[in-house]
Amino acid sequence: MHDQFYMALLTGSKEVPPVQSNADGIALFHLDKRRNQIRFRLDVAGIDFISEANIHLGRRNIIGPKVAILPNPTNSDVMEGYITSEILQGPLEGKSISDLAHEIETGKAFVQIQSKRKPNGELRGKIMQN
Repeated sequence: MHDQFYMALLTGSKEVPPVQSNADGIALFHLDKRRNQIRFRLDVAGIDFISEANIHLGRRNIIGPKVAILPNPTNSDVMEGYITSEILQGPLEGKSISDLAHEIETGKAFVQIQSKRKPNGELRGKIMQN
């Protein structure tokens, strides 16, 4: 099997520390092993401008290092793009998309959305197999 699907439900209560926010969202990921890439789609509501969207390692209540900054920040409610090994950073720099998939599958990867209003993070969610 070449394809895997993942998702994360994004809320302010999952931020570290938790933040008050009327925003929420969902992140969808499609791992294509043949192309060695992950396609993503972020749908958020209640944020005027996404200043950064990233994937970081961590655990519940612990934010670890960033491993990918998702391309195409936008002022719309939807962000789409691709994660390739070239944009991996931190402990995954120089590694493959399969290494990122392993971190996701072992429950260590989270999505974080930063906004102008909350530059340290407004939404966060654990990426899980869908």
